[in-house]
Amino acid sequence: MSEDMIFGVEFPRSKIDFDFAMHTMQDFYSNYERGLFTDPHRLFFNAIIYITHGCGKHYVDHQVCHIKPGTILFISKYQAHRFEYNPGIRGYIIPFCDNILFYGNDDPYKSRIRSAFEDINFLHEKEQTCSFFFDQLWLEYKNLHSNLSEEVIRNSLRTLILKTLVRQHQSSFESNSHAHYSSDYCKFHDLIKTHYVYTRTVEKYANMMGVTTKKLNQIAKENTGKTGKELIDSYAVLESKRLLAYSQDPIASIAQKLGFSEPTNLTKFFKKHCGLTPKEFRNLCLFHNSK
Repeated sequence: MSEDMIFGVEFPRSKIDFDFAMHTMQDFYSNYERGLFTDPHRLFFNAIIYITHGCGKHYVDHQVCHIKPGTILFISKYQAHRFEYNPGIRGYIIPFCDNILFYGNDDPYKSRIRSAFEDINFLHEKEQTCSFFFDQLWLEYKNLHSNLSEEVIRNSLRTLILKTLVRQHQSSFESNSHAHYSSDYCKFHDLIKTHYVYTRTVEKYANMMGVTTKKLNQIAKENTGKTGKELIDSYAVLESKRLLAYSQDPIASIAQKLGFSEPTNLTKFFKKHCGLTPKEFRNLCLFHNSK
């Protein structure tokens, strides 16, 4: 991605060469400067946050999640979020890279997991039935010392995600065929994330993938019901919302960062898709965040 206006956080590497970490909320608050997590930041990895005690708010992209015991937050790579500092909240934080979840590119659940992470940011359990999984992950992580421990964590995390996130995602799509995405669609979506600033034409993405524009539109339609152009514009809108909600930069600078030659072009594009000007949207976010 190009130079970012939102502070980016890389995966917290440790002495153990395993793309998984785990913290209690108490330890997290104690070990990191408050501004690091209360200020908006973008993740370059995935994260799961589980709340066992306390209530409050958590912000993911431009959405507010009202957290309570049993809330599970799912934050995917490149999403922006921030914590509302509340030392009374208890729970677990799990940063990880999704490569630890999959058994190669032909893993039958890879597209289902990635699809669910893209579409769902939080769940609220009626009963804290998942606390067992988090407690077991914590015990295993505290005693992480062998490849066997890594495999236990991999399978436990994968089971937790399938049981909660993927199951919820599939139930949300019972009435249509878009419960999970094909590998071609995932490749297209990954290209959009890294190239949307430079091009928003279907032809360019089709060339990158070595397919015709007709084929790429077919892939988009079969997986989401949208055209390739609609998907490209949709991601540009999402990134616009992230920057407007979380950065302090002038709208003219945001327009330039997003690849618009003039601020007025961003205004026209944003209003066409959102019904609001960038300034109106930013003011609305500031209003909700201040409440």
